[in-house]
Amino acid sequence: MHRALRAVVSLVVGLVAGFGLGLLLSPDPTGVGPVLVGTVLGIGFAVGLYVKLGDEATDPA
Repeated sequence: MHRALRAVVSLVVGLVAGFGLGLLLSPDPTGVGPVLVGTVLGIGFAVGLYVKLGDEATDPA
């Protein structure tokens, strides 16, 4: 998979999952908390997914 496509896919999936969990885990869903938690989780998920997709692309098996 091309690096740019891998980056876009990982960012979109990571941010959607991160903000979803941010809304579920935050005690006040209308405040700044879900945005901050969602951003942190989204970045973490995006980085992990980017690395995982890179490993899958180079795995010969």
